[in-house]
Amino acid sequence: MQHAQETPAAAVARTAGPTACRAAPEAAPAASPAAGPSARARRGAAPIDALGRVLQQAVLARARTAGTSLQRMAIRGTKTTPVVAPETRTKHVAPVSAQAAAAEAGYGHRTFVTDEKVLVDAVNANGHDFPEADGVPSARVDINADVPIYQYEKTNPPPAGFAKGQPVTKTIDGVKTTCEIGVTKTGDDRIKIMHFKKS
Repeated sequence: MQHAQETPAAAVARTAGPTACRAAPEAAPAASPAAGPSARARRGAAPIDALGRVLQQAVLARARTAGTSLQRMAIRGTKTTPVVAPETRTKHVAPVSAQAAAAEAGYGHRTFVTDEKVLVDAVNANGHDFPEADGVPSARVDINADVPIYQYEKTNPPPAGFAKGQPVTKTIDGVKTTCEIGVTKTGDDRIKIMHFKKS
């Protein structure tokens, strides 16, 4: 019995078996770089950015305060906080309400602060080191500092106008002004503020 001749296409289909009809699985599409960060990445960025801003603000704050940090005057290398001499306190420290009367009662012009801490802080910002030995007082050291002051000047010309009891005029009202502050080391190793005036 004569068999029909098999075509080449049929032979290929017969030998390949059932797997030939199966389609190859599709590969997952590659992520496009242009699509940008994922939603998860975007959600995580906010806390990091906030932390960065906090750290940056802390660095800036330290930079702003670095120039005003305490140096403190010293006695033979030992940092010492100054004190205001009683006569300096009496003459130059007073509440605003009492300043005009005190200036009028005194001789000449008068410079005031409302709190002696203003003078102490100004001296603390200076790093002068007194070399004198214990028991040996120093000469006065004058420094210049910008501090908020109240300045009263005698209204009438000198010499009669500068006398005690003569009227005064307020010329500076709580404005930072360059002043001269005189400091000494006492014989008992204290730093004392002895002098104060507008420069």
